[in-house]
Amino acid sequence: MPADPDQPALRSDIARLDQKIDGVEKRLGAKIDKVAIEVVKINARMETVALRSDLHRLETVVTEKLESFAARMEALWRESAVLPQSHAARITSLEDSRRD
Repeated sequence: MPADPDQPALRSDIARLDQKIDGVEKRLGAKIDKVAIEVVKINARMETVALRSDLHRLETVVTEKLESFAARMEALWRESAVLPQSHAARITSLEDSRRD
């Protein structure tokens, strides 16, 4: 650029400014690329957190179902252990009442 601001710019001045602008554009483009990469990484982390949350909820549901199933199976097992004894007692009682 000419030392005097009132003087028109020369072609060499304009060429020098074009080079500076090109350099700024390249640096800015590189920074934008870095930011885009970080955004992609953050999105991936967010998806991972969401998947972990979904997996935790699924684990909770499965655990609750298994506990419910185990409790029901235990109740059925207890009933089946008591039934033969009470059944035998009823038969004995019926047989005794017929003998009388």
